[in-house]
Amino acid sequence: MVNAIDPIALLKQDHSRVMQLFMHFESAGRGFRPGILSDIERALQIHSKIEEEIFYPAVRAIGDQIVAEAIEEHNVVDHVLEELRGVSPDDDEYVAKFKVLKENVEHHIEEEEGAIFPEAMQKLGAGLAQLGRQMMERKQELMNAPMSSVSIARPSVAPSNGHSGNGTASHASAPAKPKAAAKPHVTARPKAKAKPKAAVKAMAAAKPRAAAKPKTAAKPKPRATTRAKAVAKPKMAAKAKPRATTKAAARPKAAAKPRTAASRS
Repeated sequence: MVNAIDPIALLKQDHSRVMQLFMHFESAGRGFRPGILSDIERALQIHSKIEEEIFYPAVRAIGDQIVAEAIEEHNVVDHVLEELRGVSPDDDEYVAKFKVLKENVEHHIEEEEGAIFPEAMQKLGAGLAQLGRQMMERKQELMNAPMSSVSIARPSVAPSNGHSGNGTASHASAPAKPKAAAKPHVTARPKAKAKPKAAVKAMAAAKPRAAAKPKTAAKPKPRATTRAKAVAKPKMAAKAKPRATTKAAARPKAAAKPRTAASRS
C-alpha cells in the first residue's frame, strides 16, 4: 500500500488524476469541455504550487539543476491555459490549444518521473517522510481555497515551438513574426515621347541605303570526270596448235642394192 505522506507517491497521484481529466475532456461533448478544463486547470495549479513551494526547493538543495527546467515547463503550461480561457469551445483553435497543453503536461510528467523523482528518492532518504507531510498539509489547504489564491503569479512568457535547448517541450504557440518592412516605392521612369511619323520617315529617307553587294557568280562546279574506260586490249590470235598426226610419217624405203654378178649366176 502506498504511503499517503510519501511525496513521490503524492505527486504521481496528481499526475494520474490530470491524465484521467484529459481523457474525459477528449471524450466529452463541446458543452461539457469548459467545465472539465476548469478541473484540469485547478488540479495543475495545486500540483505546481506544492512542487514549487516545498518539493523543488528540497531537491534544489541537493544540487539538482533540472529543477529550473521543470519550473519553466510549469510556466509554459500556465501560458497555454490562459490562452485557452480566451477561445470559444466551438472554435477549432480550442481543440488545437488543448492538444498543445496535453503534450506539454505529458512531457513534464515523463521528465519528473524519469529523472527528478529517482534522484530525490536516492538523495533525500529519510527526509522524504517529513517532506511528504508538509506537502499533504499544503495540498489540503489549497483544495479548500478559492482559485484566485491557488494561481501562481508568473512573468510574461514568450514560449517557443518544439523543444527548448535543454530538451524541454515548449509547444505553446510562438509570437507572431514582425511583418517585413515595406519596400520603398520606386518611381517609374518617364516614357520617351513617341516621334511623329513624318519625322521618322524623313530620318529614314536621310539615311543612305547601303549599296547592295554584287552577287558573286557562282563558280561552276567541275563535273566529276568519269573514269575512262580501259581500252580493251586486242585479243592475241590464238596460235594454231599443230594437229597431231595419228599415223607416223612413212619413212622412205632404202634403195635396192644392185645385184652383183655372182648373184646373177
